Amino acid sequence: MAARKFNWGTALFVLLVLIAIAALAYSALHETGGNTPSAVPPQDSPAASASDFIVSEPAKPVPDNAFVDVAGGSHKLTDYKGGYVLVNFWATWCAPCKVELPSLARLKDKMGDQLKVVTISVDKNADIAAKYLTEKGLTGLPSYADPSLDLSIALGADGVPTTVLIDPEGYVVGRHAGSAEWDSPEAVAALGKIIAKG
Repeated sequence: MAARKFNWGTALFVLLVLIAIAALAYSALHETGGNTPSAVPPQDSPAASASDFIVSEPAKPVPDNAFVDVAGGSHKLTDYKGGYVLVNFWATWCAPCKVELPSLARLKDKMGDQLKVVTISVDKNADIAAKYLTEKGLTGLPSYADPSLDLSIALGADGVPTTVLIDPEGYVVGRHAGSAEWDSPEAVAALGKIIAKG
């Protein structure tokens, strides 16, 4: 039986295909920083879970990373010093986030000056988030974005939605991973208790 001749052309083609696949994978990983947040599974009891903050011990100051608005303006969480701030990281592709957003809008109305609600999308830009909020009639929520994911990573938001409570001095009080019914009596009472202590 004659030995089969090695086909260098086929081998080179296969090698080039493998290099192209590896390059595409590297590019996708590099573009997201390798840290694209995933959707946090919905909680069994969203109303009760809003009070289940993971308390930051010891309290840490908010990071100095910037996030952007629709016009490309730069903002920092330190801009909000002087009052309590509830920061919600979300995405337009995240189903639990979409369920949660209306309750954040209602919470903002209920709490008034006691609590600022800041919504920061991890979508590629603030325009995507702004369009979604407008379409859903949630224009009372601010439309910011953290396309680099620097701020969300610095605050430990490994998945979306993740919500972080910050005190008037600019320290992280705690965080909550997963969706919650933020305007429920339980959540409002829990937040009110934290604010009253401060």
